[in-house]
Amino acid sequence: MTGYIGRKLTVFWKLSVPAKLLLLPAWLSLCVAAGIFRFVRFGRLGQLLGRNIGAGACCPLASPAAMDRAIAISSAVQIASRYTPFRSDCVPQAIAGQFLCRALNVPSALHFGVGNRVASAVSGESMQAHAWLVVGPIFVTGGRSFKTHTTTACFVAR
Repeated sequence: MTGYIGRKLTVFWKLSVPAKLLLLPAWLSLCVAAGIFRFVRFGRLGQLLGRNIGAGACCPLASPAAMDRAIAISSAVQIASRYTPFRSDCVPQAIAGQFLCRALNVPSALHFGVGNRVASAVSGESMQAHAWLVVGPIFVTGGRSFKTHTTTACFVAR
């Protein structure tokens, strides 16, 4: 047990101070985001996420300070998502990241998309849905998804 706790403390101490301070808010945001995604219709969810600019991809410009905050948010959400009592995949992570970006005045764009490999009724493949959050050139959550997914909706934080 000491080894496990020791490894976790080592990871914690290597985090930047802003990321450490954001761990609890990130975890709470993940809880709220997962609940909202599960129980709120998508049309209503869109109203909570910001202005819907449609299927176009967007990477809002951000100052260097805002990009530093985005990196801290990214670290905190990724780490907090490992410790939720529910599945915290791409959608709750992107929504939680959007909440934190709004709270910290970081311009962001949350993208919902589908995989570029179009599902085929003949082959029986299912569509690969995904969500990701970007701040300027920084992918806060969801990885570098512009290459592998086509944006179907983009919400820009107000």
